[in-house]
Amino acid sequence: MKDKKLISIQNYGVPERIWLGFWGLMTILWTLSYGKVGSYWEAEIVNIFLIIGLLTIPVYIQRFGPIALNISRAFFSFLSSWFAYLRVGELIGAYHPNTNYEITMIGIDKFIFGGNPSEWFQAVQTPILTEYFQIIYWFYFPEMLVVGLCLVYFKKQRIFLRYLITMNLALMFTHIFYVIVPLRSPFYIVEIGLFSDLIGYDKPLEGLWLFDGLRSSLTDATTMRHDCFPSGHTMHSLLAMVFAWKANRTVGIIETIIAVSIVISTLYLRYHYAIDLIVGATCAGMWYYIGGKLTDYAVHLEPLPVED
Repeated sequence: MKDKKLISIQNYGVPERIWLGFWGLMTILWTLSYGKVGSYWEAEIVNIFLIIGLLTIPVYIQRFGPIALNISRAFFSFLSSWFAYLRVGELIGAYHPNTNYEITMIGIDKFIFGGNPSEWFQAVQTPILTEYFQIIYWFYFPEMLVVGLCLVYFKKQRIFLRYLITMNLALMFTHIFYVIVPLRSPFYIVEIGLFSDLIGYDKPLEGLWLFDGLRSSLTDATTMRHDCFPSGHTMHSLLAMVFAWKANRTVGIIETIIAVSIVISTLYLRYHYAIDLIVGATCAGMWYYIGGKLTDYAVHLEPLPVED
């Protein structure tokens, strides 16, 4: 009887079901893209292993208690998100072979702000600021994981569950939307002649010690180029900031500095258009609300008791 219980649906909470649904969708999309993507079998194997991991790992980890289960959930969620980010670029190529959404977004920015806000930051551009913003921009992924682990450390079980659900939904939303509205960064398109009359920078970005290496590592680490709309850095950092205050006042203060810096860095470093940030911030509020409503339902499906 014990073995049967270990493999029942009761072992899977809402976070696991969310990711199972997402990776099931990714597997279907990849199957439909056969012959259109270069690393088809590699991606399918990764998809299958992630699904197997989701079906097996929680069953065994939960034996060690809620803390072990939640730590494993945090690591798996953001590791899974990274794999998803790496793969959606190829789906964009399969479903959107030719796109110029950048022209539309530049036009929206000019309509709302009267120009391109990322160009305005040249007025305050210095090597020290460039260095700082590039370092803080790189900290985006670790930031989300650290906030989650802080919630686990301070034993905020119900809040952590809400954070996990909210952030997972927000992460999946950005990945799916990259396929729907593929958009390249200003720093990338500025070197393309088609956009030379629409956007341009008089001063190159120059840091002190780590800027060039960090910027190159981010560019070389993925082949993903259409990852602007909406701004995941804005959406997820603002969510992390809100939940950081629920963990601890000190964590909240530190994360607020980091989150605000990350949002500013998206324009300063020419990674995003202003409309990306507006939509990203709006979606952060939307997912925070939805995550809260879903948590009220999810807490009753948890494999282990959740303390308020």
